[in-house]
Amino acid sequence: MSDTKDLLNAIVSGNNVEAERIFQDNMASRVGDKLEMQRREVSNSFVKSPVEYVDQEADVNETD
Repeated sequence: MSDTKDLLNAIVSGNNVEAERIFQDNMASRVGDKLEMQRREVSNSFVKSPVEYVDQEADVNETD
């Protein structure tokens, strides 16, 4: 929340360079947090997905 206040204060005071820095830092943090959440979701889906095991020896030993 203080980032938002700092951003607004920088904009109001006309300090565009500081406002841009605060904005970029805030966006980088948000994007990084979202990517981390999605990474965890994807990794959990890999762990929770059952792996199908196909017994290939049964196909080799069968006679027609």
